[in-house]
Amino acid sequence: MFHAMQTGIYEIRNAANGNRYVGSAVNFATRWSVHRVQLRRGTHHSPHLQASWNKHGEGAFEFRKLLVCKKSDLLMYEQRAIDVLSPAFNVAKVAGSCLGVKRSPETKAKLSALKIGNTHTLGYRHTPEALAKLSAGKIGNTHTRGKKRDPEAVAKTAAAHRGVKRGAAWKAKKWIKCPGAPIDSRRAEK
Repeated sequence: MFHAMQTGIYEIRNAANGNRYVGSAVNFATRWSVHRVQLRRGTHHSPHLQASWNKHGEGAFEFRKLLVCKKSDLLMYEQRAIDVLSPAFNVAKVAGSCLGVKRSPETKAKLSALKIGNTHTLGYRHTPEALAKLSAGKIGNTHTRGKKRDPEAVAKTAAAHRGVKRGAAWKAKKWIKCPGAPIDSRRAEK
């Protein structure tokens, strides 16, 4: 029962001007802690709240529980609070969604720049051992073997590919799995 008392709708209010941010939390203490860490680092997702925090300082803000509710009702009550209170610091006006959030050209450029150089999986190659395990895992997998595709799906796929021009390089790489067809040199080495 203690955990249920920690779930609900909250506000972060600037006492200097009355502006607020409304949100929902599964655990109030944890959520307030996350907000403070992000605000102190200058990385909060709400630029309006971040700017106000930077201008007025941490001491001007208070965290208040507005409503304690079940976890399953969080988004419904958060949306009601957003609709009624019209919080100035909320960027998204739809609870649990970024729908309708307008990004400035500067923000779009920053987000784009963050993706540049992200080579987490770019060019990643599985080891021969990993490839063997993946292959072994597919042996006996018959969940699609022998099943007929829906004629409508086949027609859509055909229409999407109709008229696409393929170059000689693509044709040379293509491996056709049928009796008597030449085998791709890469596959022949294995």
